[in-house]
Amino acid sequence: MVVASSRRVAVVTGAAGSIGRGIVAMLAKAGFAIMLIGRTRQTLEAIVASTQGLDDSRVIIEVCDVRRAEDLERAASVANSRWGKIDVLCTAAGVMHVGALDEISEAIWHQLIDTNVLGTAMAIRAFLSLMPADARIVTIASTAGARPIPRFAAYSTTKAAIIHLTQAAALDYADRGIRVNCICLGAINPEFRDKEHEMEGAMLRDQLIAATPLGYLGTSTDVAHLVSFLVDRTSHWITGSVLVADGGLSLV
Repeated sequence: MVVASSRRVAVVTGAAGSIGRGIVAMLAKAGFAIMLIGRTRQTLEAIVASTQGLDDSRVIIEVCDVRRAEDLERAASVANSRWGKIDVLCTAAGVMHVGALDEISEAIWHQLIDTNVLGTAMAIRAFLSLMPADARIVTIASTAGARPIPRFAAYSTTKAAIIHLTQAAALDYADRGIRVNCICLGAINPEFRDKEHEMEGAMLRDQLIAATPLGYLGTSTDVAHLVSFLVDRTSHWITGSVLVADGGLSLV
């Protein structure tokens, strides 16, 4: 029989991304035990090694593709064996594609829908049975999901779906005491890891800064602070909310 951990336990999908790393660091500082889910073990191990306060007793690394339900179900089984519960699930896994509707291939549509939408839904489904009353689910969407922007047709569509998915889950699981909320982000410093997109990334970054009323982009630390608020027990009366953090971008 598994004995539930007395420590609060969190699962972060997309832990290898910049937003995921910031969330992991914030949760570690708050004393959580954490399962990091990503696609590259070496990267996840480096994050653990560089995150203050984490040690083997508080960490599980799971190499998963969130597009595969069986991967997430395996991760949930591991978490159950180790800790017996999950108090927090943060679905930070996601991909972005820039392009007008006629420029987006069927393969790109599948990549964005399978990762952003199904990856979020399947993660919730996989870990739901481990969640006690007062568990928290935090999804990551975008202001592009609330108001489409040029050349982000597929991305905007998937982020709109995440907003509705979050609110549907909040209704479905309110009677179990599970709070489900969405952080709807504006311009976070984009990462472009290859030369092909470096110039496009720099141009996009400049455009986003110019369009943001506060005049600067958000950071992964800013996102992590919002997650910290939503998973804190003082936010117990908040569920189904879409917390917009965009430097005022959605106002213009």
